Amino acid sequence: MAVPNQTPYTVYTANGVTTVFPFNFMVFSATDLAVSINGTVLSSGFTVSGVGIVNGGAVTFLTPPASGVTVMLARVMPLVRVTEYQDNGDLLAATVNKDFDRIWMVLQGQAVDHSLALSRPSIAYDYYAGRGYRITNIAAPINDQDATTKSYVDALAHSNDQHTLRVPESVVGVIPSVALRSNKLLGFSDSGEPVAIDAASGSAADVLIKLAKPTGADLVGYSTGTVKSGLDNAISILNTNIQLPGNLGVKGLEVHPMGSNPTEGGQIDLYDKADARAAFIDIDSGGNFRVVTESLGVTLSINRTTGNIVIPKALTAAGILKGYGIIAEGTVYAGNTAAWLAADGNVYGSVWGGYLSTYLSNRTEHRVRAWAAVQGNGTIISSFGFAAINRTNVGGYNFTMSTSNGAYAVTVGINGGSQNGALNAHSANIWNRTPNSFSIQNANDSGTQYNWIDWPEFYVIVVGP
Repeated sequence: MAVPNQTPYTVYTANGVTTVFPFNFMVFSATDLAVSINGTVLSSGFTVSGVGIVNGGAVTFLTPPASGVTVMLARVMPLVRVTEYQDNGDLLAATVNKDFDRIWMVLQGQAVDHSLALSRPSIAYDYYAGRGYRITNIAAPINDQDATTKSYVDALAHSNDQHTLRVPESVVGVIPSVALRSNKLLGFSDSGEPVAIDAASGSAADVLIKLAKPTGADLVGYSTGTVKSGLDNAISILNTNIQLPGNLGVKGLEVHPMGSNPTEGGQIDLYDKADARAAFIDIDSGGNFRVVTESLGVTLSINRTTGNIVIPKALTAAGILKGYGIIAEGTVYAGNTAAWLAADGNVYGSVWGGYLSTYLSNRTEHRVRAWAAVQGNGTIISSFGFAAINRTNVGGYNFTMSTSNGAYAVTVGINGGSQNGALNAHSANIWNRTPNSFSIQNANDSGTQYNWIDWPEFYVIVVGP
């Protein structure tokens, strides 16, 4: 027979004794039955009877479920096709009925699943009905129309409570109505209930209440309206020039640019004793701070990005002037112009008797231009100021200096040698002199023999301007 309309699940509350739990719906296989305790599906510890019976069977537990737990037996069938019909094959009623019964039982299970979903009561309704069930494990809200959680609401309420004047009592009366509390102070009666009271005449509270009235402007020299409206009518912060006859003492003064399409930032004008504008400070189109005088123009500028300070005119410092990189386009004076650093880098001061370059030139007019330490066998020990030092085939040396200057003097010193050689090495001949070169030869007593063994080591010093 065809499977009837059945509810494909049965729920029990265990008593700790019962082991057999019937189910009244049909299953084709024991694997089509899901057995769970408190929502946990079991895979063993029980047997299933009545498989294939239209009116169901029973589940027998090997051990009675604990008292109070929820035992649920539910038909859970996969949405798959298990029968395939062949061309010219047998079309038996039992096979067809079982195939359709399976489809019908799967649909019954899906109907149960659909009943568990959050849905609208019908197409005609524009809301979802929870049917009295809770919704758990949702995220905290982000957008204005998001559902919220209890923890989010509790945290928000707690945060608001921290900014609210609270009382320990669970119930407190409401404060008086507008008509009763207007222009009055909030007080509390003997029982702690809120009441409206009059401020003492002439007290600070009385004055503040009167200033806050719609006619408060009358008390500060304006004809009608509130104090705020009177001040707003007298001063426009953004679009009206403010002229004050005396000193202005303010905290947090803001100076905004003028007009609806300003090309520069805010500006403060400064007037001299003749009431003529002498200078102003402002923010230019690039956002840089400036001090501008009427006669000289920009006299100081501070770059908003780099912090560099530019002073196009002379800067006089009575004390010490410090800075991270000071650049002067002209001469820098010190000691009330007693000394200065010129634009070309020269230094002038009384300690030098004039410019430092002249002082150094006078002190270094005659200096060592070149020197060399040479061995008689042709080895150059060390040298300075010579472009080349070459030994000749006649027992002499040719010296070429790095720079050319005809006004120079040459000194030769001898170090070491054999006793006989030293007796013969009495002098050195210097010849072939040019502006940047000269030659040296070892001269003995006869002046015709040259023996460098007599000079194991000698020194040459060139002095000149």
